[in-house]
Amino acid sequence: MFIIGLYVIYLMVQYFTPSGLPDPDEDSPDSTLFLEESVSILTSTEGDRPVLRSLNEFNLWKSLCWVGAGSWLCTWFDMFLIPVYWPFLLIYFTWLIGLAVVKHCLHMKKYGYKISDFNFKKPA
Repeated sequence: MFIIGLYVIYLMVQYFTPSGLPDPDEDSPDSTLFLEESVSILTSTEGDRPVLRSLNEFNLWKSLCWVGAGSWLCTWFDMFLIPVYWPFLLIYFTWLIGLAVVKHCLHMKKYGYKISDFNFKKPA
């Protein structure tokens, strides 16, 4: 069940990540070009554009259905009933969330974002 939860979180992260973002871990000369393009996109007056996702909604639902069916089938066999000590899962989950938050905060700092940038602004 824990592995299924991790896979579902992985799928959700892929779904909410826009397609074409550079890897935040690598420093390439294209990252400044991407930053300039993103600033021009944010300041353009063409209106709202749809976000191209790295995983579309159909593939997300298809993967979630396969995971649900596979996990349901695994409940019929006793060899998949593995006891797990729950504090280890809690510590591991907290560690993963902490690593993800640090990675995204470093990415936001690199491209000049602040948490307040994501608040809705009232039209003038």
